Amino acid sequence: MMEFAEARKVAAVLAALAEPTRLRIVYHLARGPHHVSQLAELIGIPMVNMSHHLGVMRQAGLLE
Repeated sequence: MMEFAEARKVAAVLAALAEPTRLRIVYHLARGPHHVSQLAELIGIPMVNMSHHLGVMRQAGLLE
């Protein structure tokens, strides 16, 4: 049985991935490493928005 703390971690990861832009980021990162500016250009969003999305993903444990 999954402990509550572990369930919270998994829920945070799923919540971070539930946003379409973040799914697109994961798609591009799965193909290889990219700089933040490259990701912003590939996805077509401003750097400030990219930084926000990456921050959410980092907090969820998806990025280092």
